[in-house]
Amino acid sequence: MKNMLSLCRVPLAMLSVALVLSACIPDSRNPLPSSADGEGDDRLIGRWFSGNEGEEYADVAAAAGDRYKVRMVSINEGGPSDSPGMSEFDILATRIGENRYMTIVGFDELKERGPDNPLHMILRYEITDGGQLLIWIMNLEAVGEDVHADRIAGQVIRRNEIRLTADSAALAAYIASSDVARIFAGDPLPMRRP
Repeated sequence: MKNMLSLCRVPLAMLSVALVLSACIPDSRNPLPSSADGEGDDRLIGRWFSGNEGEEYADVAAAAGDRYKVRMVSINEGGPSDSPGMSEFDILATRIGENRYMTIVGFDELKERGPDNPLHMILRYEITDGGQLLIWIMNLEAVGEDVHADRIAGQVIRRNEIRLTADSAALAAYIASSDVARIFAGDPLPMRRP
């Protein structure tokens, strides 16, 4: 498990490929619901860097309510600078209790699994007083234990692949009643403003 978590410690611009292909976080059939106030978190809007400035970044723009458009760009060292790796997707920002979460929607690799059967990724995030964006991924082992114990509806497809099948309200209730440090364990992926 430790090796699997180390695979997940990648710059955010590689998140779209690394997390899905290495199956190191659970995916979900449903997104988290909107916050009770229906508002998003406009502090997310703008450019966030992961790694060296200009090499890997995410641009976040407001869409509507709690939905945001994200464009991630990665310039590969030694690669042509005019052909960066790019991924575009939506995120839904949600507050549950005192914590903030984002559901990744419209992820390229998840779309390939079928438009009628979309999958989502749920992440916890925090924006520090110093303006740093910290993102935690769901802990595969902890969520797998909870699926086996029927604390949350889901399937353990393989040792390193878990699919949550609970509806949006049940997902929110599960997160609200869980030890957040346990189900979002590990070091966060840090991002910073330019």
